[in-house]
Amino acid sequence: MLFLLVVVMFVLLIIVGVAYRK
Repeated sequence: MLFLLVVVMFVLLIIVGVAYRK
């Protein structure tokens, strides 16, 4: 469960990074 939470947060961080780069 904890690992899944880390993965979700990591994916959100990537999405924010890509959106900010645009």
